[in-house]
Amino acid sequence: MDIESPVESDYQRIAEIYNEAIKPFYTIYSEEEKEAYAGSLIETAESVADMVSRRTVLVLKDASGFIVGFAAFRKKNDTVVWISELYIDPKEQGKGYGGILLEKVEEYTKQQGCTLVALETHRDALWALNFYKKNGYETVNDKVSEFPYSEILEKPPVPNRPLIAKVVL
Repeated sequence: MDIESPVESDYQRIAEIYNEAIKPFYTIYSEEEKEAYAGSLIETAESVADMVSRRTVLVLKDASGFIVGFAAFRKKNDTVVWISELYIDPKEQGKGYGGILLEKVEEYTKQQGCTLVALETHRDALWALNFYKKNGYETVNDKVSEFPYSEILEKPPVPNRPLIAKVVL
């Protein structure tokens, strides 16, 4: 497996992975959420290019060089690295690829001098919640007044969106 920064020719494949992997969310989003997220539920090569310009993006390639997943994240502040996207091709899920990408994000977090990796997902995305829990993450909505969790958000958490975090040292 290789993990590397994507090049422009990878953008369409990243969009394809996102567009397939996001489909289970359609079944749990309310109509209000679907409307609110309407502009971000479809990726294109152009929107991936924009993501790459604003985030650190890594792709995970199998032995043949085929992209099986990607992660997009950013250093939010001196304490927190925020994961905005981490998706594995649905045909490739269950093979440990998500954990490999997550470990790389955690390495990046340490390299940046940060101590916390954080993200949010939907409360009904049990597959995502279970994946992060299996990898040592916890729901921290009730800890946002405690350091280092207090560094995650500048505003109250969004309803139906648990904050997931892991302290990495």
